[in-house]
Amino acid sequence: MFSPLKVGKGIVQAMELLYVTSNQLKFKKAQHHLGSLGISLTCADYDFEELQGKDARKIVAHKLEQAYAHFHKPVLVSDDSWSIPALNGFPGAYMKDVNGWFQPMDWLRLMQEKDDQRIFLEAYLGYKDAQRQNIFHYSRPNVFLTEAKGEMSNAPHLTVIGNKTTGPSLAQIIAQDGYGLADPDDFWQEFATWLLH
Repeated sequence: MFSPLKVGKGIVQAMELLYVTSNQLKFKKAQHHLGSLGISLTCADYDFEELQGKDARKIVAHKLEQAYAHFHKPVLVSDDSWSIPALNGFPGAYMKDVNGWFQPMDWLRLMQEKDDQRIFLEAYLGYKDAQRQNIFHYSRPNVFLTEAKGEMSNAPHLTVIGNKTTGPSLAQIIAQDGYGLADPDDFWQEFATWLLH
């Protein structure tokens, strides 16, 4: 169902689209941001054939092709990559694999003698329909904490990363508000403005 919606300076039409993800946190974040912009989402899972490599943009493009070919409707997909400058960009697109091996203390030991404690979330959001597709990207700086805080069994790195060294971990923020990794509003505004115009 479409209804008039004001985005930026123009009047556009509201819409629904399919977010293909098994990650409920990502889905809730997207709902939070896009709902207020007139875009309603439904969620569907799909067993993607994961492209291996360092280029997160190519990984998202590959996901888009698979999702659109399967569902035959406008689709939204996403992929996150993590980059630690002090470790030459490790682990990049391989955070999910590394989380199968590392526990919080492994991360803390790895970083304890590094002067640069930053870690960047590189988030990619891809859209495809019959006529067009686009990939949006933003980079969010975070830092390693001095100790693990909170629990997140499937993503132990989130217990040792926060917005500032002495603050709560991302795991604690997520536990508190459900979408604690909420992306910048202007990132979602950029996507919505492009999509609806």
